[in-house]
Amino acid sequence: MVKKYRTVSLLLTFALVFPLFAGCAKNDGKDGFFDPPTDVSAREAELPADAPTLAVDMSSKGHDILHGSAGFLYGISNEGVPDVNTLTPLKPKVLATKGALGTEHPYGDALDVAREFFLAGGEQVQMYCSNYYGVFGVTANARDYGAVLKNTIAPAVAEWKRGMEAEFPDIDDRIVYIPINEGTPVNGVSGFNDAWKIYYDSIKSSDPGAVVAGPNDAVYRGSGEMTNFLRFCRDNDCLPDIVTWHELQVSCLDTMDDHIADYRRICASLKIEEAEVVINEYADFADCGVPGRLVNWISRLEDNEVYGCLPFWHQANNLNDLAANANQGNGAWWVYKWYGDMSGKTLTVTAANTTPEGFYGVASADANKKSATVLCGGVDGDTVIKLENLDDSGIFGGTERVRVVVEATYFTGYHGALYEPETVLDGVYAVRDGEVAFALRDNKFSTAYRITVTPTEAEAREPSVGRWRAVYEAEDAVLKGELLIDEQESPVESPKYYCSGGRRVGGIDREGEGIEYFVNVPVDGLYRLDFIYGNGVGSTRNNMETHKPLNISQLLRIDGEESELYLPNTLFYSMEGMAEKYVSLKAGVHSVFVGYSGDAGGFHDALYVTYAGAYGEARAEYSRVFEAEAADFNALGETSTSPVVVKTERERFSGTGYVTGLSVSAVSEGGGIRFIVDVESSGYYRLYFRYGAGSDGSIRVYIDNTNETFDMLVSTLPIKRTDGWGEACTTVYLRSGINIIDTDCDIE
Repeated sequence: MVKKYRTVSLLLTFALVFPLFAGCAKNDGKDGFFDPPTDVSAREAELPADAPTLAVDMSSKGHDILHGSAGFLYGISNEGVPDVNTLTPLKPKVLATKGALGTEHPYGDALDVAREFFLAGGEQVQMYCSNYYGVFGVTANARDYGAVLKNTIAPAVAEWKRGMEAEFPDIDDRIVYIPINEGTPVNGVSGFNDAWKIYYDSIKSSDPGAVVAGPNDAVYRGSGEMTNFLRFCRDNDCLPDIVTWHELQVSCLDTMDDHIADYRRICASLKIEEAEVVINEYADFADCGVPGRLVNWISRLEDNEVYGCLPFWHQANNLNDLAANANQGNGAWWVYKWYGDMSGKTLTVTAANTTPEGFYGVASADANKKSATVLCGGVDGDTVIKLENLDDSGIFGGTERVRVVVEATYFTGYHGALYEPETVLDGVYAVRDGEVAFALRDNKFSTAYRITVTPTEAEAREPSVGRWRAVYEAEDAVLKGELLIDEQESPVESPKYYCSGGRRVGGIDREGEGIEYFVNVPVDGLYRLDFIYGNGVGSTRNNMETHKPLNISQLLRIDGEESELYLPNTLFYSMEGMAEKYVSLKAGVHSVFVGYSGDAGGFHDALYVTYAGAYGEARAEYSRVFEAEAADFNALGETSTSPVVVKTERERFSGTGYVTGLSVSAVSEGGGIRFIVDVESSGYYRLYFRYGAGSDGSIRVYIDNTNETFDMLVSTLPIKRTDGWGEACTTVYLRSGINIIDTDCDIE
């Protein structure tokens, strides 16, 4: 039998260099890519008036990017669930989870999941110690609970920590006690402050190295109450080592800045040192899993240089609705992956013509990478991006033109896997009076965008727009039968954040009932149909006797040809998933009907239709190019600062440059560069490296290192000296989902 290999290209000089977006040149649309008819100057002149606008001050230098928003409440249920590979690329910081020996949940015990989180790079595991009791809203007597903390919980944690010291010498700082959650338990004493003092002293007496966090209220307690609490703690020697509270309503996007500033003002007025702030539950029920909305939360936390944890609204094993499967991210996972990729110093972002919970973003620039990144989202319609003060920035000073690449990650439901975001724009813009301005057309509220900006000597050209894609809402389709249009508007499930903007269609319960979409495709081609749906059939997750979730099948009929649409259970219907089908379609209008075929139930939200290849051809084998300059420059373990830099002196490089410095700090010491390769199928893949080398040597390839372990060497690939560019190839096994590939070399 002949083995079939897929390809992954990693190009270096010691540079892994490849074209980031093949097919960007002007074309006639026959390959599914389409270009605007206007030239660059005309397009810039036609910026939409009064559109939501982000201005990025490219000359500003803020703090080192913190990645503080990459935290999770009950995001890990057990060791390996989800896989450590889903965590590592996100640069995780804080995990809040069940306290040691807790009984409220059958999963997520801090001492069971801490090691995996630390290996992924996590800095801190916070223990909700009141989970010791089996209910939420604990009614235990404060003195009884204090005795449990002193005599049972803290001794067990202290013993466990001693066993971890060899691997994690700073283990005391990594494990955090949270004695009170959202105001309980405080019974049997005069109030919150007295209960806090009992718990604080109980923990510290049995575990002197303990870190204790609080007050951990459901909302910011207000200036007066926070002042009272901190003054009491100052005067009674029980100041929290870390200050925590929750920001769980959409309105918090407008008020969070004031809350954090108020806390810091109080510290100054009381003459106490500011503690680290962790908003260990942030984001509304309906925001989780929605890329465009989550950008807003990430940006607020990063602006304020505080840490945060996504909330536990749905289930405990999916990184709070980022992981579609054990080793696979959904559309929202890519937002946090992009955020984890950001490096260097933050840039000042100013929003105009938008609401506090609308269009917003976060930006950073990295001198070593010679690039800047902007993450944004949260609005429907056209938007404008302004890159200001380019002439005064270190990276772009003197640059006459910049290349702008925009990628999009869409809402794929909680359970919908996304293997690669789409590139939606790639253009070269002239810098005029130190500024570049361009439009992002037809934004979707639920979509997040990554903008990568690099200097270039290429001529200004028409920006190419991405692969053809259209969204068809279920409620706008032809509905056959007595179907239900769901317009639920409860406070915890505001429907605004699903891709249909508020409505879903269900009730396909009888013969002949269904939803008929009429899709209009521009060219002959292979198209991917993504059905965004919810299937909560049989799911009553709080009742073990009746909880019998069922997968269902529905009839799929495309232009009269029938097949099956399989819809796995999504826990409940509003926790959506994505089912895909590939079909060849001629240019023009086609009927896509989803109907009853024996299984009742389920809802449909929308249908995405995306160009995927040539008409009549099978899906293409996996083949992607990863530019070395776009990789993560590792600074882990013994490597505190990456020696890798982007250069452009060598001729005929691809992309925006190439990298050097890979021999200075080895992967085994936490150096090298890192690629995240997400594949749909497990199997053998060929890795092609494009390189330039001044002498003979070798490339080392590692698979699935973490942010703490660097020993997963799988291939040492010999290379020869080159005058120009050479190519080397090795074969590796990649598993379905997320794979982490590190590489370095032993020559320059």
